[in-house]
Amino acid sequence: MFSEQIKAITQKVEDEFGKLNDIQLNWKPSKEAWSIGQCFDHIIKSNEQYLNKLKVVILPQFKQTFWERYNPLTKYTGKKMILSLGEVVTKKYKNPLIFTPSKNIFSAKLIPSFFNHNESLQNVFIQIEEGNRLEFVITSPVASLVTLKVKDVLELIIVHEKRHINQAMKVKMNETFPL
Repeated sequence: MFSEQIKAITQKVEDEFGKLNDIQLNWKPSKEAWSIGQCFDHIIKSNEQYLNKLKVVILPQFKQTFWERYNPLTKYTGKKMILSLGEVVTKKYKNPLIFTPSKNIFSAKLIPSFFNHNESLQNVFIQIEEGNRLEFVITSPVASLVTLKVKDVLELIIVHEKRHINQAMKVKMNETFPL
């Protein structure tokens, strides 16, 4: 289910970006735009925040807080975030500081780091799916009043990855992209 989608995304990234060099990873179509490297750095940074929370959910001793159990906006918030941060860009958003990509120069090792990252995600997704933990609720790593169903977090991670992979594809398809 969700774990298979992460596997498919990883394969697409390997096919499209697996052989890029340092110059290609760091090239930007404009001063304000992100490079391909920044897109992947952002994906990894944002996913890591959620991954830390998801690793706790798979523990047998995991207990939801009072707010996670009774927040009346949980279902609405998750669906709204999936729509607004998903694959189809209807509006650009300023990302939270903890998700801001580095301005450093990226090496070609970034893409294999992404593969390792997605493998970790896939393993946690499998444990969540097999452990019937999709209906559990966690608190957002960005805002302590925001709670999300685990299945919404997994879907959000997937659509968010697709959003930024599409962004990276646009950079790669730019007519002045270095070959």
